Amino acid sequence: STELQHAQQLCRALIVGDFGRNHHRHCGIWALILQYSMSLSILLVSLCVVLGSQTCAGCILNIFSAFVIVDMDNLAARFIEVLWLLEFQVRVDSERVEAVRRNKRLIGGLSVRMCFLVLPVCLI
Repeated sequence: STELQHAQQLCRALIVGDFGRNHHRHCGIWALILQYSMSLSILLVSLCVVLGSQTCAGCILNIFSAFVIVDMDNLAARFIEVLWLLEFQVRVDSERVEAVRRNKRLIGGLSVRMCFLVLPVCLI
């Protein structure tokens, strides 16, 4: 989902980001925790709503309504971002990026994959 992708981007920014002040990293960690918990809750609630329907038509209607609710949430977030001209930039520590490239792996490696792929699948 889009929420999990945003949480994964936050996690990778926290791994390779060069933060001048320590409280910026703490704010990023809290944003990651909130985004990740929101994405898992949306996933679980949507699944429960869809599986809780009794008929095929009810299941299709619940799938459509869950899709509309999640999509409207993303559209509202983009509207707020455009309305207030929010721009988030993270300076990247070049040494950390080079270390990741030398190992020829994704940023965060196995731990990021476990958090954003295996854990949501196990919860379902």
